[in-house]
Amino acid sequence: MLDTTKDKAYLVPVSQTYQMQQSIKDFEKNFVTAKDREYEDKTYFEMKQVIAKSLGTAKARRKLESLVQNKVEDEAETGGAQSKRLRK
Repeated sequence: MLDTTKDKAYLVPVSQTYQMQQSIKDFEKNFVTAKDREYEDKTYFEMKQVIAKSLGTAKARRKLESLVQNKVEDEAETGGAQSKRLRK
């Protein structure tokens, strides 16, 4: 609580706390385009690839290409007996 006459703030015990979040009415309907929705299902790595291909420098594209070539897959993805292996 703020006491403006004494310029002091006091802490008051409360039983519950609330969190409010601002939102814009009909934001989704008015501002989100089909192109924005196109990227909703992509992973972080896929989004990084899209950005590097469209806006990235040659160095960034080479680095991303190197990451793709040397990507390590987990056992769950490959279904193999090895725990990890390099994809070629």
